[in-house]
Amino acid sequence: MNRAILHRNKVQSRNAIAGKVFPVTSEHRYGVKIAPCDSSHAARARVVTLSQPQPRQPKSLLHSPAKLAAYSIVGLLVVTIFCLGWMAYRIVQQTRRLAGEQSQRLARLEEQISRTSQQVSGLAQSNQDMLASLSLPAKLWSDFSGGVCLISGSYVFIDSNTGKPVRAPRKQKNESGPPVSGDAEQPQSTIEAEGPVAEVTFEGTGFHVGDGYVLTNRHIAEPWKYSFWPQLFSSLRNAKPRMAKLLAFFPGHPQPYTLRVGRVSSYDDFAVCKLSAAEEWKGIPALPLDHNSEPAKVGLAVTVMGYPDGEDRLLAALPKGDAPRLVERYGKSSLSLIRQLARRDLIKPMTAQGHVMDLYEDRIVYDAANGEGSSGSPLFGPSGRVIGVNFGYFLQNKASNYAVPIGRGIRLLQQADWKTVE
Repeated sequence: MNRAILHRNKVQSRNAIAGKVFPVTSEHRYGVKIAPCDSSHAARARVVTLSQPQPRQPKSLLHSPAKLAAYSIVGLLVVTIFCLGWMAYRIVQQTRRLAGEQSQRLARLEEQISRTSQQVSGLAQSNQDMLASLSLPAKLWSDFSGGVCLISGSYVFIDSNTGKPVRAPRKQKNESGPPVSGDAEQPQSTIEAEGPVAEVTFEGTGFHVGDGYVLTNRHIAEPWKYSFWPQLFSSLRNAKPRMAKLLAFFPGHPQPYTLRVGRVSSYDDFAVCKLSAAEEWKGIPALPLDHNSEPAKVGLAVTVMGYPDGEDRLLAALPKGDAPRLVERYGKSSLSLIRQLARRDLIKPMTAQGHVMDLYEDRIVYDAANGEGSSGSPLFGPSGRVIGVNFGYFLQNKASNYAVPIGRGIRLLQQADWKTVE
């Protein structure tokens, strides 16, 4: 029996090696399979011990050339993308840095251009200011000379007891006719004297500020307080000065205008006068006043407009030969002579330009040419507005003149009910 089983197993093994397949009917007993053997061979039996089949291990992907190549390509792409990204990042950073540097350069260039533009603008403004300062006197004369008047007046002395004016004595004459001179005693001026009324004449400048108001100096409105003439009447202690005439001659007007003294400053050399007729001032230009608190500064260009030397300067402008004939005919009275000059349209103010030399609280010192008769002249600043009123000059140096700041005159005008004229 055992031999049959073994033989059968051998035959089955040989058949399996030879590629033959036989159905196997077996019974599992104690882990042993029994297969029938080929009937042509002797029965043999063989015991075969079988175990569970082992699972087949999959091949590693790394052992696949195609997949290895694919992974290599993917890795290469990743590295390439990383490198390209890094390069792009560096390029962007460098571009930003260059853009920042360029922006800084542009900012510096713009700042330099701005400074250069400011310098050019400053130079242009300086040139304009220089041209304006050079052309300002002509413009001021054209616009406002018609509002600057020549003031001519006279005053007499009235005896307080009789109310009569003091008369000048007649001069004694010798046998040949001319008046006695030297130490010969002359009769004193009295109310009983046979001579003409003792009348003292004076001249000055004023200017129209609107609404019929004329601004001038106190020593023009009250000249007897600042003249040596009252000393001549010292013997008449009860004689008091009285204004006889106060006339304003404006350019382009053949007839003078009567002035009435309004307010006189007790501290500054200012006086406010008013044209007597309400309608007379409408054809006269008003000079603009500078209302700034500090309109003047040292070195500031200024222009003064007035009548220095009075009628003498006006006569000097006449053609040769005309002045002597006019003086010979009307020269006995300065007022008569000025009337003739006005009728001939020769009343014209003179302009002079200079600079502010020094400043004080109550005065402006400037170097524009000036002279006697220009008291009360308006002093213009670069703005074309009046910044001061001339009131005197230094005797040893006529280029050193003095003006009162216009702010003090504005307060006096306001006290006289003057309204600001724009």
